[in-house]
Amino acid sequence: MSTTDRASQHGFAAFVPWAAWAAMTVAATWFVFVHASRFPFADDVAMLALKRHDLSVDWNWLWTAHNDHRLPLVRLCMLGLLELCGGDFRAPLVLHIVSLALISAVLIAAARELRGRPSVADAFFPLVWMSWGNAENLLWSHQLQMTLTSVGVMATVLALARTVVRRGWLALAGLCTLALPLCGGGGVA
Repeated sequence: MSTTDRASQHGFAAFVPWAAWAAMTVAATWFVFVHASRFPFADDVAMLALKRHDLSVDWNWLWTAHNDHRLPLVRLCMLGLLELCGGDFRAPLVLHIVSLALISAVLIAAARELRGRPSVADAFFPLVWMSWGNAENLLWSHQLQMTLTSVGVMATVLALARTVVRRGWLALAGLCTLALPLCGGGGVA
């Protein structure tokens, strides 16, 4: 194989995962804005309590159990996004997409770095993380707990993998591990 053929193959292998990442990010965003409701659904109704004037946002409210989950980090994220976007319950869904796109991009870059070269197979990450098979999580604001837990676990694993190369990443792994229980029962496990 000539040098030109190898360079062409290398360029194609580098292009495919990022093209898949861009396409899946656009597709997930389109999916959310076409199919999601700006109004609360199911467990999202619990967030409506924020609109009551007699309810204060304090540690007691943040730590209140919801279906055996304690979700202070999720509640803070949802509260901030709902306030920022005028109560539109699609706002946390944008955080879903941003989080999944970010973890997909980091996994593509990490796989390339560990392998030492790009691979078409790295398109696997965005295809899995942002597929419409993830519709329940993409369309339901309350499922931010699942997304944040998944992203936290992946960030912890990636940070631990990098500690072999660079010790400074251990602090990130520790921080992610400490944040996981604040995302609900899945994070505690």
